[in-house]
Amino acid sequence: MTLAWGIQRLLRAVGKKTGWMINLVVGLLLAGTTGLAHAHPHAFIDVQSTLRFSSAGMVMAIEEEWFFDELYTGFVIEDLANGKKVTPQVVNGFGARVIENLQPFDYFTTLTAGGKKVKLGTVTEYRSEMVGKRLRLHFTIPLPNPVDPVAAPTTLSVYDPTYFIEMRYTDAKSIRLRDAPAVCQAKLERAKPSESTIAQAFALDRNATPDETLGRLFADKVALACK
Repeated sequence: MTLAWGIQRLLRAVGKKTGWMINLVVGLLLAGTTGLAHAHPHAFIDVQSTLRFSSAGMVMAIEEEWFFDELYTGFVIEDLANGKKVTPQVVNGFGARVIENLQPFDYFTTLTAGGKKVKLGTVTEYRSEMVGKRLRLHFTIPLPNPVDPVAAPTTLSVYDPTYFIEMRYTDAKSIRLRDAPAVCQAKLERAKPSESTIAQAFALDRNATPDETLGRLFADKVALACK
């Protein structure tokens, strides 16, 4: 683990326990000496995923909850409000914008069955709200063709391909199975990026041409097994 990686983790932990303004101050202080302002990632999202099963034991939808870090939330809310009062309507407008923008990118979500990518449907159910000082976005991705996890190993990953945003499961409890057969279990497999990969991410400037292969190297994976 490099110093830069450790500092980013520390900033994230500080942000969870204190106000986003403290996070900003610490970040600015570090930027002058470590180059942190130029390193990827630039925002953090805690992810929770729920795999929904049909009565036939097929995975038919993915429910996701994204919790944005306090620093990013602060900037977003200021931009959305534009000097006006922050209302639930304003906050929900953020969710609508995110869903629209991420639709061409499968909502940063990859589901595979037997090693092949599964086609995702269009999100029509979503909402966003403030939880404390953090934005929470909840949405449901339907599967046009439900997946049989018994017939083929199934995996789920949620990540930004460019790693501009780090998206992580806090722990195994962040993964849920709804109405799943008793034989089904989900296992969280943590990403293990190499030192050279971490160094590559740290060296990237905010305005650098996005590398859309970087994010998967930092992506956690949920392995679903039904035996």
